[in-house]
Amino acid sequence: MAVDAIAELVSEIRIPDTGDFGDDLYELLREAVHLYSDSRPARLIPEIVSEMARHEELAVSFRDGWLRQRRSALTQVLTRARERGELRNDLDTEVCLDLIGGVIYYRFLITGGVLDDQFAKCASQALLGGLASPALQMTAESDGVASRLGEAQQ
Repeated sequence: MAVDAIAELVSEIRIPDTGDFGDDLYELLREAVHLYSDSRPARLIPEIVSEMARHEELAVSFRDGWLRQRRSALTQVLTRARERGELRNDLDTEVCLDLIGGVIYYRFLITGGVLDDQFAKCASQALLGGLASPALQMTAESDGVASRLGEAQQ
């Protein structure tokens, strides 16, 4: 039953491709915020995470299904951004995946803070400030990225 519920949630993943890393990142975080704000995932995911500690088979199913799909979607976004020169060259993809997913999961599962579009915006701006290439940070004023970086640093 839990594996079926995970499969249903996985089918909702949409991979943004706006041509801009900041916008793609915001869309991914906004989608996650909306997903975790829905009553069914909001109840189901904490229960699954709790049960994963006691049931290895469930943990493997969750990681191989739900988590792999989320990380795959985000990897595609990171790869495109890297190809466009929007990411720092020294970034480790796995660490980026953990940081981006972690900001949502920490808020959702640990602090219980508000998950809304404003949080998605603030989180994406803060992450963008740390992940964006120096060239993007210096030359992005014409496409609005610099203003997002400046807001994230305030």
